[in-house]
Amino acid sequence: MTGLETQDRIDEQAAVWAARNALDDMAAADAFEAWLAADRRHQGAYLRAQAAYYVLEEAVLASPVPTPSNDDDNVPVTVPSRRRWPPAAGMAVAAGLALTIVVGAPGLLDRLSPSASRALTLADGSSVTLEADGKIASAMVGRVRSVTLEHGAATFHVAKDPRRPFIVRSGQVYAEATGTVYLVRRVGASGGAVSVSEGSVRVWAEGARHKAVILHAGNALTLDPAKFAAAAVRAEPARAPTEFWFDNTSIGEAAQRFNRVGGKQIIIADRPIGGVVIMGGFRSDRPEQFARAAATIAGARVVEHAGTLVIEKK
Repeated sequence: MTGLETQDRIDEQAAVWAARNALDDMAAADAFEAWLAADRRHQGAYLRAQAAYYVLEEAVLASPVPTPSNDDDNVPVTVPSRRRWPPAAGMAVAAGLALTIVVGAPGLLDRLSPSASRALTLADGSSVTLEADGKIASAMVGRVRSVTLEHGAATFHVAKDPRRPFIVRSGQVYAEATGTVYLVRRVGASGGAVSVSEGSVRVWAEGARHKAVILHAGNALTLDPAKFAAAAVRAEPARAPTEFWFDNTSIGEAAQRFNRVGGKQIIIADRPIGGVVIMGGFRSDRPEQFARAAATIAGARVVEHAGTLVIEKK
């Protein structure tokens, strides 16, 4: 079975579940939960099918009712709402809509809801929210996860995988991350604008990776190589570093808070260390200070490797 056939099958199943849910026919809730958990692509497929179902349903309910062609007495004709459909008729309509969702949902969504954003789940588990005019192509094979932004804008929630960089290309602009949240917008024929919400992203123009700029949460960068424009970094006004206060918080949870801020990432190499409780206040811009304190409390040590702080057993 090919990857395309597998995705088609997932879309078909998602459409059936969306139809059953719309008709309050979720007696097999356990089976539905099991289906969602079976493959990380199922949740994204279900959300798309559910959105398509309601868009199609609203289009059907809003359609004008045909006028009788004869001259018999005018009998008022109404279109019943979903809640008034008899179960058998409702399931028949749901089945028809489910088929339409699988076969033609993208085109119908573009036509019926031009201003709506669309959520997609990529093969690696990353999620993408496309703006109304957004269009991407992706390749999730090999050592690099590659996405091309062909038009519009998209927000990427990147699944963490340090061994496989996630690179978005917008014209001649590249934005690389391993696990973060950032938006990329197409600028002209060859440019791109990148803004970071969480984590850090490396951005460069084609042929100039050695001049890459690293953006952290709150930073933005616009590059348009075609106009020979220099990087224009729009950072939020400088703010005083915040302070994290921990009260009986596990080292693992505390490390995650530091990692969301950006800067050097903290890795807990051994699970027992992550479960040790830590207390006190630490500046958010000094992950090294926190890492050393956490290591001392856990009887461990800190090793810096490739820009990361690894807390491991001695």
